[in-house]
Formats: sequence, C-alpha cells, structure tokens
Amino acid sequence: MRPARPAAARRRSVIPALLLVALLPAAARGAEPEAAPAAGAAGVPGTTAADAAGRGQRSFGVGPTLGFWSGAGLLAGGGTGRVKGWVSGGYAPVMVFSNERTPGRDLRFDFYNAYQVNAEVSLRVNGPSTTEIALLAGYKYNGVLGHGAGGGLRVLFDVGPRAAVELSFGLAVFPEAMDRLERDHAYPSDRDPGLTPSLQGGANLGLLVFP
Repeated sequence: MRPARPAAARRRSVIPALLLVALLPAAARGAEPEAAPAAGAAGVPGTTAADAAGRGQRSFGVGPTLGFWSGAGLLAGGGTGRVKGWVSGGYAPVMVFSNERTPGRDLRFDFYNAYQVNAEVSLRVNGPSTTEIALLAGYKYNGVLGHGAGGGLRVLFDVGPRAAVELSFGLAVFPEAMDRLERDHAYPSDRDPGLTPSLQGGANLGLLVFP
C-alpha cells in the first residue's frame, strides 16, 4: 500500500487546477472578435440607429423660408445624409442701385417686384453632428432677371427631434438680367448700375419640419 500524501502536497496540486479553470473562460472571451461599429445612420458615418431614432428622420423636410437668396416662400428637400435635392420658391424682389449720368453722379434706386423658383443640390461636407454644413449649387429662375445659376452654403441646425433651422447664402449669375430690365421693365437709360444686376447675392433663413 502506497503511503498517503501529506495534506500540504494535496493543496499544492489543487491550486494550479483551480487557476486553469478560472482562466479558461477569460481566454475564450478574449478570442472572440470585437463587434463591428454600427453602420452610420442616414448615410453619415459615426451615427447609430439610436441617434437617428432620437432625432427622427432627416430624409425629407419642408417649411417656410425668408430672404433674398431663395425668396420668401416655401422650401422642401430630401435625400441621404450626404446628398440632398431641394426645391423652393417665393417672392424675390430685385433692387438695383445706380448713379445718374450727370456730373454729380447722384445715387438712384430702382425696385422691381418678382417671383423666383430654385432647384438645387447640396453635398454635406462635415462629419457626424446635429449641425449639417453643405455645399449648394443649382438653377434659379427670376421673373425679372430670367434664367440663372448659383452656388453657396446651406447650414441646418437641429432645434428638436423633428425640426431644424435652415440658413443658406451664396451668389447667383443671371446672364440676361440687364437686357431684360431694359427691354421688359423700362429700366431708365439715364443711369448706370453700381453693380451689374446679372450678379445677385443674399441669404435665407427658414424652419424645416421633418414629418
């Protein structure tokens, strides 16, 4: 018969076995691949589905807008988180500052009522944020100035789960503006515009609602 092992020896042999049992689950967890980051919501990398759900959808919005870039009226737009299409229209008066053809070069001002329609595309240039900054380019038609094209910036500031303040500004060119003013709107022939009416600029401020 083999002699019994001392109690101290038995304890020493059990300790390594217990350590092995404790370490195996941790090693198995470490071997598991990490979960991939959540796909960007609405096409914007870094946003999660929970973020998008908290903010509501941003694929389509509509609301009032006021200013001299798009006119005072309505704005509607929709698309992905990166690229959106926009249509807008409203009252867009034309103002022409000029100087009389006299030695004193007196300042004169002519005002024309007009409507304007716009069709634009925007490309977002900033990363994940509740503020969207986008380049803007598109077509414009003004009832006084005729056909034109322009470019600028559009900024959207979230003010609620389903609302955002819209700010846009830029420059537009209307190649036929002076000819149309003289031919169709009796622009006075005794004065010279300080800045050609073909070049128009301005800004608009609006409120978009995302239903």
